[in-house]
Amino acid sequence: MNKPRGTTGPTTEQGKRVASRNAAKHNCTSKSLIVKGENPDDFAALLHSLTREYQPETEMQQTTVMEAARAAWDLARVNREFDKSQQALYDSEENMRQWTTEQHAECERMLRYRTRAERAYARALQAVEHLRKLRLQAEQRAYWEKFNDTRLAQADRRIALSAMRASQTVERVPKEPRAPKEKEGDRHPLPWPEPLIPLSQAIEIRVLDGLISAAVHPSAQEMRQQADVAAPGAPVLRRFEFPDGIPAEYAWVNQPGVSRSGIVWTQSFETVQAWRAHVDREAAGGTGRFLAVKETPTP
Repeated sequence: MNKPRGTTGPTTEQGKRVASRNAAKHNCTSKSLIVKGENPDDFAALLHSLTREYQPETEMQQTTVMEAARAAWDLARVNREFDKSQQALYDSEENMRQWTTEQHAECERMLRYRTRAERAYARALQAVEHLRKLRLQAEQRAYWEKFNDTRLAQADRRIALSAMRASQTVERVPKEPRAPKEKEGDRHPLPWPEPLIPLSQAIEIRVLDGLISAAVHPSAQEMRQQADVAAPGAPVLRRFEFPDGIPAEYAWVNQPGVSRSGIVWTQSFETVQAWRAHVDREAAGGTGRFLAVKETPTP
């Protein structure tokens, strides 16, 4: 006669989940996300709060935030069970020196569980704070890139405006009064027409984080090309603008010999040859800065 088969336990998934918790005493080592007595909505709210705070974008970042939520959830669970264990131990014996070996072992075991949960939480917190740092750095880079692009665009507009003003100034140069009409026999042929049209150059000096930069229009090379085809006695005007203030290296703009109109400082050269000699002295200085008309570079 066949013997009746023994009980094999629950066969349904729900029954298996219930049976798996039969031996659970404190759930500190449970692999389940939600255990008996916990509300799944509370975990969902925790995950939503961390997601809104750290704003993960990639799948890896979302996993990091999920691990942080899990670590915080597990730590809260262990702290609850630790408090229950301590309460039960002190209820049974207020003087811990009178505890039995089993009671001391229970206290040490719960301390280990809590220490492990705290370390896991600390690692997860460090990971999500690194995400926050990377996001803030990316936002700062984007801000400064946009800020610098805006400043460069503004500088280009100012240079273009200065060049336009310089050209308008050239057009407003009054003509010299005509000399009395000479007789045909007294007239001498002139190699260049009069009046001489001056060359002009717009220079903007900026100061950013203690560094001095200059935007020049037209450039020195382009000015030399214009000087090559200009009349030998043509004058040259250099117009300076200092939107960020006048640095110490350019204090000479307030000296006699440099005219000022509003925020514009004008440096004048009587002839193209005088301008060439001056820019040669600036190049010989090796400092890259502009000099006063009578200033000589330091050897």
